[in-house]
Amino acid sequence: MSNGFAGFSFLIVIDFESTCWAEKGPGCFPPEIIEFPAVLLDTQTGHILDEFHSYVLPTETPQLSEFCTQLTGVSNDLIFDELVTLDRILKAILIFKGLMIEWVVVKGFNEESTKPDGSLDVWSDSKYQVFQRITENANAAMLNFQSPLYPELGVKSFMTYLHSFLKLFTEKCKKCGYHLHNNIPPTWREFKTLEPFHEDCRP
Repeated sequence: MSNGFAGFSFLIVIDFESTCWAEKGPGCFPPEIIEFPAVLLDTQTGHILDEFHSYVLPTETPQLSEFCTQLTGVSNDLIFDELVTLDRILKAILIFKGLMIEWVVVKGFNEESTKPDGSLDVWSDSKYQVFQRITENANAAMLNFQSPLYPELGVKSFMTYLHSFLKLFTEKCKKCGYHLHNNIPPTWREFKTLEPFHEDCRP
């Protein structure tokens, strides 16, 4: 494999599908993500080590056009089976050493991940308290899931953990039954069950 990614042992490659129409006109909103696939790629061998996939329910045009289904292969039946929306989304920067995750930074979807010179900013905290807490908890989860003997399993378990935050802004705390506590949604996920809890409600 070409060494075009010097300094990076692994990459997460994402290839979105979005809403689309045969012709633009009334009722044609800006494209929305409808499919969220990602693969973990070993840059040295070119092998795919892990995969993640989810369909997403668009909020502006929940009914896909016939053209969109024919072009992407994504149908409304597939999307409604998942009922995931992207009203809000987070992004996570993962620092790897080999197959071991060394550090995680979680930010809001609208926050910059690059420095003024264009280089990747992997250390700056989010400006939002909710994502600062998720960053702290994600690093605790990273340590919990690490497995020197089975590093691939550790990465897969951690990616499943991150996926549990897709409903961050809708899921209620399993203990108190409320969504917001001190204006913050449940940012803690139990490592075994992935159930959501507020920081003060953690078991």
